[in-house]
Amino acid sequence: MIEQIIDQVIQDPTENNKELFLTELNKLEHSLLLEAENYNNKSTEYFKTRTKAFSIRPQYAKMILNKWVAKFKTTQGCPLKYEDTLNIPFRQIKKL
Repeated sequence: MIEQIIDQVIQDPTENNKELFLTELNKLEHSLLLEAENYNNKSTEYFKTRTKAFSIRPQYAKMILNKWVAKFKTTQGCPLKYEDTLNIPFRQIKKL
């Protein structure tokens, strides 16, 4: 679903579409963190799910930045920045 929203943002980069994308991205990250809590804290599934939650933003940031630059030739106005592609230690995921 987020990939469809990315395409929508690229085709029609309104503030509403950008906010929709960021909201859905935050929801996905947060839902994965909640899913991780269903597993035992020291289990492999717990760590895999948490790792996936923290890799979602960089994954989609790379995707949207590539499409954005291909169309607009600059990152100006893109809802995510280059910094979002980096693995930042101790980054927090917003609770919605």
